[in-house]
Amino acid sequence: MPEGLTVFVSSDIPEFQEVRTRLKRVIDGVGFLTPVVFEIEGARPISPAEESIAQAEACDILVEIIGKENSEISKDEFRSARRKHHPCFVYVLDFLNRDPLVERFIAEEVKPHVKYHRFSQPAELYEAVRNDLAHFMGEVLSKGMSQWVREQTKPKKRRPIPTSGGAEGIQAPPAHFLGNLGNPPLAGIRFVKARRHEYVPQTMRILEALASRPMTATKLASVTNTLPSVLLVRVKALLRGGHVKVVRRDKATLYELTAGGEAYLREFYAQPPEFRDEISG
Repeated sequence: MPEGLTVFVSSDIPEFQEVRTRLKRVIDGVGFLTPVVFEIEGARPISPAEESIAQAEACDILVEIIGKENSEISKDEFRSARRKHHPCFVYVLDFLNRDPLVERFIAEEVKPHVKYHRFSQPAELYEAVRNDLAHFMGEVLSKGMSQWVREQTKPKKRRPIPTSGGAEGIQAPPAHFLGNLGNPPLAGIRFVKARRHEYVPQTMRILEALASRPMTATKLASVTNTLPSVLLVRVKALLRGGHVKVVRRDKATLYELTAGGEAYLREFYAQPPEFRDEISG
């Protein structure tokens, strides 16, 4: 499997056969790039023309070399890469008596779309390809890093806390407000619709219910519309925080609101409405 982006070196004319082999080593030296040179590829069950065009389409970058001549296959490789919106780097050998059809291809299909580079010696070509691809990869990495930084610095959306019972979950109250309700007192909280048509945490609903009178676990679960297993977790956290205590009356075990729980409720409802809305999601 290729490492990094793949670069297809186009041009099947004999005058550039050795040049393409050398370009493979040049491209290999540029980080994050893997060269694809058609001559050194293995056998395929399709025609060379179909294979070369398929590779030009599949690769990420095209390097096109144009000399005195330029085959129809090479032209089709360029056209295919353009249709796929691949970056195309074109290098044109300086030549006085070039084939008129090649000159027409350069004028009508290359020049309007890409800025090509002229060279007179293979050494110039190798240096130009190395520098151009290195500069291009620098831009790609820079843009990729900029995108990564933007994603890291943009405001994060608050995600709901997954809950059981099919009800929607939302963010727990801010840590600075929770006091000593437990650790963590509202982990996995589920919110239920109150009579005031606003959502409040179940833990707050438990405190509200106990503010009226002590209750058994069964009654408390019914009043707060809480699953018994979930209620047990909430009540244990409130017991640890000293907001609820256990009392026994007539052989029944009841939960009763403590002075700390009453103070917590007063503090909660003393907050501005917008703060309570934020806590409620």
